[in-house]
Amino acid sequence: GDLMLNNNGTFFETNNYSCTAVTGGATTTSNFLSSGTWTLNGTSFSLSDPALSRLVFGTLDLNINNGTINFMEDDGTGIMQSYEYIR
Repeated sequence: GDLMLNNNGTFFETNNYSCTAVTGGATTTSNFLSSGTWTLNGTSFSLSDPALSRLVFGTLDLNINNGTINFMEDDGTGIMQSYEYIR
């Protein structure tokens, strides 16, 4: 997927998924789109998408070669999904 952070504090995230059961069968594909605002306070990072009732917290790891964003998010079923975006 892609996460675009704009200078004006807005973001756009898109993820495309393909899932096939370990037992085989048909592959299910879906995509996820989210947009809203982002904030950064030190290395504490947040995304807010009011349309999806989504508020996510994570960390921003900066180094000379790239910026890495890591965050975990409850998918609504109690399962935590982990995401990493590398510039």
